[in-house]
Amino acid sequence: MPVKYRYNPKARILEVECSGVLVVDEIMQYFEDIRNDPSVTKEAIELVDLSRVRHFNVDFKDASSMPAGYVSAHVAKEIRATILFGANSLNEGLAELIKAHFLHSMPDHFFTVVKTWDEAQSLAAHVHTQRDSA
Repeated sequence: MPVKYRYNPKARILEVECSGVLVVDEIMQYFEDIRNDPSVTKEAIELVDLSRVRHFNVDFKDASSMPAGYVSAHVAKEIRATILFGANSLNEGLAELIKAHFLHSMPDHFFTVVKTWDEAQSLAAHVHTQRDSA
């Protein structure tokens, strides 16, 4: 199933929903879509819901292409933070793997994994508050 997103410009929250079998082409398409979407304004916080992902279909060659797409989209839109939500140990493990993979390319980016959607939303609000007051 494709990676779907919706953007709340008032809250500057980019909610991303992944489900089923997650494949690299869909992730890369998502990066391209947000980079080119004029409605996604700068300094958003990305909340990624991995709770419905059953399988991550990727090999090493495919995985090596993802950081460039990630960096391109996140730099173009000046994404403030990426918060991954995994509801169970499988999804959390996937989230930690994704985090480690992308942090190698953007080590200063705020990137974290949380266990509940409420925690993700609360953390997003906190990040905006901290950065807006700085």
